[in-house]
Amino acid sequence: MNEMDNFNMTFSTLGKGSSVFFSVNGGFVILSVNGNKVLADLYSNDGDEACEKFEFDSLEEAKYFVLKMRQENSDRE
Repeated sequence: MNEMDNFNMTFSTLGKGSSVFFSVNGGFVILSVNGNKVLADLYSNDGDEACEKFEFDSLEEAKYFVLKMRQENSDRE
């Protein structure tokens, strides 16, 4: 299983009442579902509090956001 398969499998577990964690550019993001919205809390590697919060209307939008953040991370390496 490659990294993208792992990503998709992890992402597919996201549903109401659950959350998933992804390592991204300079930190990590925690996605959770709240009603009809997907919430994303972005943390820096050294932060205890979310430094940015995002809200998406669909899982697809949230998935694109995480993929973009991960791509930015790999571009810097």
